[in-house]
Amino acid sequence: MRSTLPNRPRPCGRFFALALTLAILAGGLCGCGGPGDGDKAASLFADGPRRIVVVSLDCLRADRLGCYGCERPTSPFLDRMAAEGVRFSDVTAPATWTLPSHVSLFTGLYPAHHGVVGADRVMDPATPHLVEAIRGAGFATAAFTGGGYLQSRYGHDRGFDTYESARKLSREWERTLEKAEVWLRGHADDDAFLFLHTYEIHAPYNPPLEYVRRFLPEPRSDYRGESEILQKMKDRGITESEKDEIRAHYDAGIAYTDELFGAFWDRLEAAGLTENLLLIVSSDHGEEFWEHGGHGHSRDRLGTEVTGVPMIVRLPARADGDDGGATAEAAFAPGRVVDLPVSFLDVLPTALDAAGLERPEGLDGFSLLPELTGRPATEAEIAVRQRRTAVFGESREPLGFCDGETLVAVRAGAWAALLPRPGGAGGDAGAEAGSISPATERGPGLYDLRTDPGEIHHLDLAGPAAESLEAALAGLISPERAPDAAMADEPVDEATKRQLKALGY
Repeated sequence: MRSTLPNRPRPCGRFFALALTLAILAGGLCGCGGPGDGDKAASLFADGPRRIVVVSLDCLRADRLGCYGCERPTSPFLDRMAAEGVRFSDVTAPATWTLPSHVSLFTGLYPAHHGVVGADRVMDPATPHLVEAIRGAGFATAAFTGGGYLQSRYGHDRGFDTYESARKLSREWERTLEKAEVWLRGHADDDAFLFLHTYEIHAPYNPPLEYVRRFLPEPRSDYRGESEILQKMKDRGITESEKDEIRAHYDAGIAYTDELFGAFWDRLEAAGLTENLLLIVSSDHGEEFWEHGGHGHSRDRLGTEVTGVPMIVRLPARADGDDGGATAEAAFAPGRVVDLPVSFLDVLPTALDAAGLERPEGLDGFSLLPELTGRPATEAEIAVRQRRTAVFGESREPLGFCDGETLVAVRAGAWAALLPRPGGAGGDAGAEAGSISPATERGPGLYDLRTDPGEIHHLDLAGPAAESLEAALAGLISPERAPDAAMADEPVDEATKRQLKALGY
């Protein structure tokens, strides 16, 4: 397994992507329509019912997919979707674990601004849930999730007509997809928004044995996808051979998830339900396999193997040029790769934009339709995009940001840094200068991505590059915006506790 994400763009590629994007956006200041225009929404979808499907494949790191450079045949269906649609090469998770990252998905806010940074917190009812706006526009809405930190108790269900969570972690994806198919068929004549989520890829890595054997013909340990055995192996000192087995189980989970997803899509296609459908597939965080000395995710595991996630978008056929209008001229051809750094929290702002809806003010996320269709942006959107940049001398580079426990990861241009988590930004105070995170044995520091793309060689947090990243973080995260996230009314029930324990939380 490679230790870094192979498709993260070179620094010059990042600058070119930003320059191209700002050129597109500048067109939005010349009398062109902005978000919320009905004409623009019509240019994305054909006449008839509109369908938006958002899929979160929990714990999927980008570089384990074929379209992101993995040499193992883990993802033929997702690779096909990337070939038919648009792949974003540089996508950052807003947090290193499931709960805050999904709250960011549904709110378009970084964890520091929505405040759900602990397992005892739930979404503040005063914080806008973006699916509520979609339902308010007349869309039927449904979600079928894997449970755990996606239980409705955390506030995720706001805005959904139907919200269901699986009772088991493993072998539930097929049933989840069957329910989703039934729901979509039942709303074939309606505008519909569907959210799907699964833990099949997440630890304890327990796909059917036939998928494991594709990558591990002869298992050598007693591990068969049990969290208890995995922990025992780690406690006594896991061997390199055992690490390879764990990676094979993880890849098998991707293959299992991908194959079932592909069969689901083929059934929808045969029923004519994919013709006017916007599909966005991404993930809330990745997984470390000892690249920085440890395994798993959450807390301060902030290497690109955890923070770097995929995003694949398949546009409705009309956006590929069927209408013969202005959108057809600007739309990117199938198989397009966009290098602009984006985030998991940009997904629902994009969905709102696709539905022709205004986004609430104050979001950290922005719509990706300029990259997907070439449509112009408003002045307000440009301001959000510029806020997510770092300035190095006379150049401005787009920024990737991920929240940890005591540290945060900030990446822009040729540089990455682990910085103390801004004190008071959403909860716990950040690390003090010179301190080491007990979770990862890493502290604040700088990395030169030109010579160290895996962020292995820790440099002192000093000099102009460090100052630029620190200034960018200060401009991105506003402690005064941190809400007092609501505490859960009731303790976590025993069934959910068992799920979370099995997931490693």
